[in-house]
Amino acid sequence: MAGTQTAPVPFTVFKIIQASDSLPTVQRLPEKAALTIKRGTPVFLSSGYIIERTAISSVATAIVAGITGEPGHNLTADGTAQGGMTYGSVQNQPAAVNIAIGSPFADGNIEVIEAIDETIFRGKTDAAHTVAVADIFAQYGLTKDATSGLWFVDTTIVTAATGTCVEVMELIEPGVVGGQVAFRFTKAAQQGFV
Repeated sequence: MAGTQTAPVPFTVFKIIQASDSLPTVQRLPEKAALTIKRGTPVFLSSGYIIERTAISSVATAIVAGITGEPGHNLTADGTAQGGMTYGSVQNQPAAVNIAIGSPFADGNIEVIEAIDETIFRGKTDAAHTVAVADIFAQYGLTKDATSGLWFVDTTIVTAATGTCVEVMELIEPGVVGGQVAFRFTKAAQQGFV
């Protein structure tokens, strides 16, 4: 039985290993139509488009390309830019457009922070788990909270056969029930890109 977490937070980057001033490896990849996921969601590349990683319950479903850096755009067509963020025209530049400050970048792609060894993410554990030293280097699974749509590190998933896909690297909130840990995706769970 999977764990629960009623107050998860989006997965975000905690730090980059072996780089004091580096940014995470990020790609903008074609987004599948009707994707309405939250920022911080595990995703993978399927038939050329990014889709949400559905329930991770086995070795076969544990493959992750990365974590989204923005919410899904609910596109009407696969990998196709949505209109609505431009207005008016630009004088003497017929191919140019005006884009309102703060408009979402809906170019048909979605930002994916790659699941690679160097990128360490942060996220909450299941609500019944007290973060402890024994968690360091332990491998756990990920579970999606059905109410919020956010994911958490599920310490009740402890074998590869049932979907372990992350390794805890550091404790962010030691001694806290349902606290945060720093984790990276295991090599076997990394989809990788060429």
